[in-house]
Amino acid sequence: MSEVDLRSSVDQGNLLCLSKEELIDRVKQLEIHVTQLRNVIAKSKNRESKKPFQRSFDFSRYNVRHVALKIAYLGCDYQGFAAQEDTNKTIEAALFEALVKTRLIESRETSSYHRCGRTDKGVSAFSQVVSLDLRTNLLEGKGVKCRENGTANERPGDKTVEIRYVHILNKVLPQDIRVLAWCPVDPEFSARFSCKRRTYKYFFPRGNLDLNRMADGAKKLIGDNDYRNLCKMDVANGVVNFRRTVLSVDLKQCEFKHRISETQIKSPKEVSSYQSQNSRVSDSVDSDKRNGVEAGGAIDCLGSCNSSYDMCELTVVGNAFLWHQIRCIVAVLLLIGEGKESPDIIDELLNVEKNPQKPQYTMASELPLILFNCEFDEIQWHYDADNREETIEQLQEMWMRQTVKSTMLRAMLEELTKDLHGKTGDVSFFKSFVISFWFCLN
Repeated sequence: MSEVDLRSSVDQGNLLCLSKEELIDRVKQLEIHVTQLRNVIAKSKNRESKKPFQRSFDFSRYNVRHVALKIAYLGCDYQGFAAQEDTNKTIEAALFEALVKTRLIESRETSSYHRCGRTDKGVSAFSQVVSLDLRTNLLEGKGVKCRENGTANERPGDKTVEIRYVHILNKVLPQDIRVLAWCPVDPEFSARFSCKRRTYKYFFPRGNLDLNRMADGAKKLIGDNDYRNLCKMDVANGVVNFRRTVLSVDLKQCEFKHRISETQIKSPKEVSSYQSQNSRVSDSVDSDKRNGVEAGGAIDCLGSCNSSYDMCELTVVGNAFLWHQIRCIVAVLLLIGEGKESPDIIDELLNVEKNPQKPQYTMASELPLILFNCEFDEIQWHYDADNREETIEQLQEMWMRQTVKSTMLRAMLEELTKDLHGKTGDVSFFKSFVISFWFCLN
């Protein structure tokens, strides 16, 4: 840094106002900071020197193949999907580390990479899709591209069996990031621009929410609208068009049933009672479906939940979405469900001529949001049978750990609430639960 730059970077007026003791403190702080920086640099050099020696890899001996990868991940512990300059704790950073480590790509810059969606911090995905050029064993086939001055034809070994992309990537990826499938695609294919529909799901407990009111508001979202009042504007990245098309909205109670097997019931009387109860439950569900709110098949709300702890899901399908659009939509729908807003507030927010400026409200939490599906034309996913079974086992283990914790907490809550209110799980305990959880986690 030049002398002129040094003078400009220091506010000399402020320094002249400091006492001797304050200047000494400032110098001590700077010395500590310099020491910390030196330690960081030294550790970084030590890590680099300890890296195992890697043989150079001759990529010119292989062609590349343009493929799509279907990826699932739990985003709770990550800073988002897209790579960032100030952190390596992103899905994309882990993915490219694995791609480079397995020698499937030389670098991101040369891989013709596109992603379908850019999920934010904490958001998960079951069907994120990326497209890129990967090393291939083949000499020809869909998506195969010959390298300039490449020598793939001269390489010894089998040139008819493709690399097991899913298998080798999942061997080096973290357990909460899984490649589910792959598919060869045309060189013009882009995971971002070739996507026809995207589906998001948002999970939440019923609490004391009025699901029918929420469904009344949700059906107003369907269609081609200007959603500037239901998103976070991203003008810095050149987004100036806020019109998007929402194809469908579905609001219902989650259908993850825990059924008791008839083989577990010992007496004929218990069997008869069990069948009778199931029949009544089935009739009740059918009645709820008939009485649910529907809009061209887009809204199907099961209005009768037996417990405030029952989980519900909102599913939104569209061609594309704006930044934080789903979280803003959920925030407004929760206010409608609590009775703090009318379903007609959706009409007001979509009327940008009458309301050109977005009102202030807090977005819903990112944790229950998942990019559930990305749909493309003419995609035939290739699954690795052995790896699929291994992925299922890993997810089952994660599910078991979380469900045990959830069940323990549920038991504690029911025990506490029945002592205070005379019955288990009183809905009044959920009066502020939804707002405190879905908003205050941000």
